[in-house]
Amino acid sequence: MIPEVLVSREVAHRGLTELEIVEDMHARKARMAELGDAFVTLPGGMGTLEELFEA
Repeated sequence: MIPEVLVSREVAHRGLTELEIVEDMHARKARMAELGDAFVTLPGGMGTLEELFEA
């Protein structure tokens, strides 16, 4: 799952079995929460903490 703005800036791996391109990071996190059955948080930075609280 990748925001459409990053498809051109970064390498969107086209060889994946499934690649979802979403509108923005908020849509990405919402879609991942929708698809997930559970969440595991490992040590990280501020982005990790923000994603933990949003989940």
